[in-house]
Parts: sequence; C-alpha cells; structure tokens
Amino acid sequence: MPQIVLDSYQKYYFPLEAANSLAAGGAQISWKDEETGTLLAKQACAELREGGYTDWRLPRISECYMLNYPSNLMNGKEYWSATEASATECYAIVKVNEGGADYWPKKFSKQESFYVRCVRDKNKPKPQK
Repeated sequence: MPQIVLDSYQKYYFPLEAANSLAAGGAQISWKDEETGTLLAKQACAELREGGYTDWRLPRISECYMLNYPSNLMNGKEYWSATEASATECYAIVKVNEGGADYWPKKFSKQESFYVRCVRDKNKPKPQK
C-alpha cells in the first residue's frame, strides 16, 4: 500500500454529496491554465448547477481519500482535488489497481488533464430564488 503524506493538514467535512455528473461537460481539463492563471478545475465546480445547487466545489484530497464514492461514479477515471502540493503540482485521486477499486492520491503537474467530480456539503439547503 502506498504511503500517503500530505504537505499540510486539511479538514474534511461530512456528510458530503458527490455530483452525479462530471464538471466541465465531462471533459478532462488541466487544473490551472498556464497562460491566464485561471484555476480551471475549481472554476468548473463553481459553475456546476446540478440539482439546482450553486455550492459545488472541488474536493480536498482528504475528502477524495475518505469519501466512499459509489463505484459507478469513479468509472476507473482520475480526478483532480483542490489540494495543491506546490506552485506547479496538485494532488489527484488515481486508480492504482486495475482489477479492483483502489484509488490513491498522487501529485501531478497542474498542466495534466483529469476529470472533475465536484462535491458539496449535503446539509446546506438549496438557495432561495
């Protein structure tokens, strides 16, 4: 089993709700746009409106690791987290066992492209119109 060492302590909040659909229209995107500095993965969650909620966010790596996604949500894909490892790297949750459902955090360049699965605090009410 890989050893997990995070650069800083991050809280995770439960209960969380994972979005059923992928953000960014289901496309793989980089974590950060190198030219504009836009945090694309975080922006994709901020723009998600699934279920009428406007408080979707990119999960922290501790939440990715602790959150028990239903297997049909993971689909063998890699997903960005909100946890930065450095100015140029960020953690993603990646599948490490082809035959099973083992996912572990790993550092990647912010220019890599992965999927975005957003989460929200399940106890927050829908915004009133």
